[in-house]
Amino acid sequence: DSAAAFFARPDLFVGIQPDSLKEISVLGIETLAEVALYHLKGTTVKGAFGESSGEFEVSYWIGVEDGLVSKLEANGVFNLAESDPNFGGVFTGTVPVTITMKLSGFGDPVVIEAPTTPTSSE
Repeated sequence: DSAAAFFARPDLFVGIQPDSLKEISVLGIETLAEVALYHLKGTTVKGAFGESSGEFEVSYWIGVEDGLVSKLEANGVFNLAESDPNFGGVFTGTVPVTITMKLSGFGDPVVIEAPTTPTSSE
């Protein structure tokens, strides 16, 4: 559901479509954890992260050698309305949102264990 994008789908911030960005520029090369990264900055179009979102300022740090996104920052405003599927009827108004994602371990094996289901006696 696109209206719940930034709460339920942080992957949408990493995979935003290029046509949803405007005024994108390369700020230079920076180093994070001893890795050379291109630092790009831009602004999303209104609604890029769901119907209730305004414009967001986004920054991406992309590996010079591997082209992988290592870090993402997004700052903007989300408008909560009565019809919002997450907070409608509880909270309404304008909420500033800041998201920082750091990504690493690309290609590393990961073991995910299913959570235990509580029983009625717990």
